[in-house]
Amino acid sequence: MRWLSETEEAWNWDEDWKLGANIDASETMYWNDGKGFLPISEKSNYYVGVFDGQGHVISNLYINRPEVKYVGLFGRVYRSYIKNLGLENCEIVGNDYTGALVGKAVGYNNISKCFVSGKVSGKSVIGGMTGFAGVGTEISNCYSDVNVTQINDENFLSIGAFCGTNEADAIEFCYAAGNVTCVDSNEYNKGFIGENIFPDYCNYNVVNTEKTGQNTADGALPKTTTEMKTKSTFTDLNWDFDNTWGIKSDKNNGYPHLKWEDDFVLIAKIFYPEDNTEYIHLNYEFYIEFYDTIFAGSGYIFVYQSDGTLIEKFDVAEDIEVNLKRATLPVVGLLDEYSSYFILIDSTCFYNSRGAYYKGIYDEEQWDFHTSCGGSKTMPEIPENWEDGSGGTIYTLAELRWLSENYIAWNEDWILGSDIDAMETHCWNDGLGYHPIGYGDAYFSGSFDGQGYTISNLYVNRVRLAYAGLFGSISNVEIHDGGFY
Repeated sequence: MRWLSETEEAWNWDEDWKLGANIDASETMYWNDGKGFLPISEKSNYYVGVFDGQGHVISNLYINRPEVKYVGLFGRVYRSYIKNLGLENCEIVGNDYTGALVGKAVGYNNISKCFVSGKVSGKSVIGGMTGFAGVGTEISNCYSDVNVTQINDENFLSIGAFCGTNEADAIEFCYAAGNVTCVDSNEYNKGFIGENIFPDYCNYNVVNTEKTGQNTADGALPKTTTEMKTKSTFTDLNWDFDNTWGIKSDKNNGYPHLKWEDDFVLIAKIFYPEDNTEYIHLNYEFYIEFYDTIFAGSGYIFVYQSDGTLIEKFDVAEDIEVNLKRATLPVVGLLDEYSSYFILIDSTCFYNSRGAYYKGIYDEEQWDFHTSCGGSKTMPEIPENWEDGSGGTIYTLAELRWLSENYIAWNEDWILGSDIDAMETHCWNDGLGYHPIGYGDAYFSGSFDGQGYTISNLYVNRVRLAYAGLFGSISNVEIHDGGFY
């Protein structure tokens, strides 16, 4: 991100940039002698091209440039497409034309499925999402929860919770829920858009006037906090809650959120052809069927045996056959009959006709791809060094499983001898996962020394059962030097 922001020749390549991971930008507070992050295209040129956040979030971005115009993550954009991006808990100070995402947008830009939160301060033409949205710009399906503040005593300000000055071709299906603070209230200081030059092109937008502190809501319908957390407020305006938006009381403070913010998206089922058994058979194709027409993106699909052995790595662009709603994995001849397997899929492998990338796979209610395994697991034989009654050293997941399911060993001393990836536990015990060491009155009463090693990806799903954890119940024990994540 820093290279892109400080490399001027990169701004007008008219090429695609993608965000491949969430980024914590806290350290930007210490950049450039306290001025923080340099806005992308803050200098003489405009940013031209695509920036796809791919459902990722940049958090804690810091910019402190009160003497500089065109301030935001992007200073100035022209013929750009910014999508699927979150900017969380930002702190941005600029002069004229300041917004969290974009300072000034001119000439046929498209901003969609983005959100911003935090604080923005400026002199004039300042907004939560954009400072200035010019002719040709279209903004849709975005939201701003940014507190916007005036930092000078001039009366003409043009300040809004979403946009400072609007000349855009369209601002639609957006909302704002941040506060607006200015020295003097005037006709250009308003709750949603400050100076709205083309009001006819602002449709289906909503603003929380209880939060903005402003009496007007030019460009949006004024709503209360309660109404902003009510789904019908938005569905009455034809907002798309099937593909674009979601609303949950325990997410985003109850306000609508973008679907890509969910951990998983309801898009697919896993099928085992012909007999639909729980096993992947040796001579059958394995395919994923989507509820939507899909396209191949980029990334890899990994097929693992239940013990963590990598069976195959498929490049989705080269190896996977995609036909309308189906993606076929060429696993014929690779897998054992009646063995257990699980798959991992990069979030960028598939996308739909609306450009949304899929972050996970569900079946009906809530099914992720780690549970796509069947078959049985043979318990390992007891290692010789465990038979003397004094415990032993655990090196593998199979040995950890033996300990967890054999109560006669729960009063002995154990040592972890290596890191263990417990991903396979998603497939154990008919979906219940790992069995805790110690259960009820059958306490674990020995010792467990992790020796600094880590057990990762442990899965326990026992919502109707008590005593859940790596250890279910313990008494007079010593547990130390281990990590679990």
